[in-house]
Amino acid sequence: ADSLVARVDTVGWKGWGLAGASLNAVGDGREYAWSVQAASAGDGRLSGEGVWAAANGSGVNAYRATLAASAFGFPSGRVSGEVDLEGQGFDPATAQVAADVTLGASQVGDVRVDSARFELGWGEGDGDVAGRLATNVGRADLSGRWYADGDGGRVDLERMAFQDVDLSAWLDDPTIPLLAGRGSGMAGWDGPPTAMTDPRRWLADADVELAAMRLRGVE
Repeated sequence: ADSLVARVDTVGWKGWGLAGASLNAVGDGREYAWSVQAASAGDGRLSGEGVWAAANGSGVNAYRATLAASAFGFPSGRVSGEVDLEGQGFDPATAQVAADVTLGASQVGDVRVDSARFELGWGEGDGDVAGRLATNVGRADLSGRWYADGDGGRVDLERMAFQDVDLSAWLDDPTIPLLAGRGSGMAGWDGPPTAMTDPRRWLADADVELAAMRLRGVE
């Protein structure tokens, strides 16, 4: 059997630090089982395991993976949660991928994610998404389609329902009421996938129907 062991002591990039990581893989040239452990600055932890199978007669690589993170830092925030993923192929035009994502106690830029659960799919150049999330700027249920490549990406929301949306901090106006309603629309970003976390790279267009407005401190 073939085996691979790789270790990294420290990595720093744009204020982000990796305090250590290790990768172990064992296989026979056709299929490999792997595991990974990593620590970010502070108490962040990431662990994962999976299987990768080399292309067979169909010419398609197959893989499955499970990742779990606890306050694991990245350049624009930190994440806690789990990802279960299974797929075939790496070419975005032909790959088939399905994933379940569960988040809790995470931060992306200025947005704090208290909880989230999404089902994601990708096939033949586009994907679908359905789930719900609760953040410091509101709660939402949504479903739609998404597209991405090296030049940017786009999410088309076919259905969106939201509650307790708080725009006061972003609009610098503490008198704005909390909003609830439903709608549909699109949002997209310009640039590589890492640009998703930069609000300045996003454009959005939506049709929204407000169902309620609630003043702060009034139930």
